[in-house]
Amino acid sequence: VGDSLIVHGGILPSHLNILGGLNGLNQRVWLWLTNQSALPQELFDNDSPIWTRFYSNPDSRELSDEAIKSLDEVLLKTGTKRMIVGHTPQQMGINHAAGGKVWRIDTAMCAMMGGKPEVLEILGNEISVITEAHKLPAAKRKARPRIANVEGKKNSNSE
Repeated sequence: VGDSLIVHGGILPSHLNILGGLNGLNQRVWLWLTNQSALPQELFDNDSPIWTRFYSNPDSRELSDEAIKSLDEVLLKTGTKRMIVGHTPQQMGINHAAGGKVWRIDTAMCAMMGGKPEVLEILGNEISVITEAHKLPAAKRKARPRIANVEGKKNSNSE
């Protein structure tokens, strides 16, 4: 939508090479949603656009260098500024990583999960998070820093 790429889990560079690219995949999903075909096989994989957690982690930490490189490639190839993903509930609520190139919007707000309702608002170049009590500028919802592991290397998002 506009200059945002919105997807449940995330788009990896390999997804751009699926038969017909993103437009082809969207068309096959639309056919499935309208009961005109079976669910596309590409959506069953753990790293599919529905299931991947490559750009998210539940503790709302910054992305790994590998994830940032992947994200940059996808945004460049799709001509978008940011990716907006759900699928992985965020401890801190809606937040952004990689300098605002990915927004993680799953707040686990269903009764079973106990999260709080929040909304990502994009008006032109202004991005805000609306909570029950406040409207926060994007800068207030930056991902937490990565933590170094025992060897001193940065942790990946899959941990």
